[in-house]
Amino acid sequence: MNKTLTLNLRKLNCYRPDESDADEVFIMMNGKKIWPPKRSYVPMKGGAEELNVRIKDIEVNSVANIELWDYDLFSANDLLGSFRLVADKPGGPYNTDLTVNKNEKIQAKYNLEWEILS
Repeated sequence: MNKTLTLNLRKLNCYRPDESDADEVFIMMNGKKIWPPKRSYVPMKGGAEELNVRIKDIEVNSVANIELWDYDLFSANDLLGSFRLVADKPGGPYNTDLTVNKNEKIQAKYNLEWEILS
């Protein structure tokens, strides 16, 4: 049986939203929405949001694609940032800035606090 790990997403920090009033954010991992669990999005215009999202049974050395999206009701959702992590061993907590494709006109700046648990 393969050893598995748990990814714990601790906190999302918003340093600069993309929209002037607030971003309506949600998080996807490997193409599946993982946060917020019971709403379409959480509005953020700065500050931090406690996540407390635990993803269990992640295979050792697997890659997780984490994406932060802005929910749009009447147009396509906007990718605010992403990063790829390799779940290789327990460790953390870590802080990672979510990066945006340089071709996009996104002005948002977000940071994700996370850790890998055994």
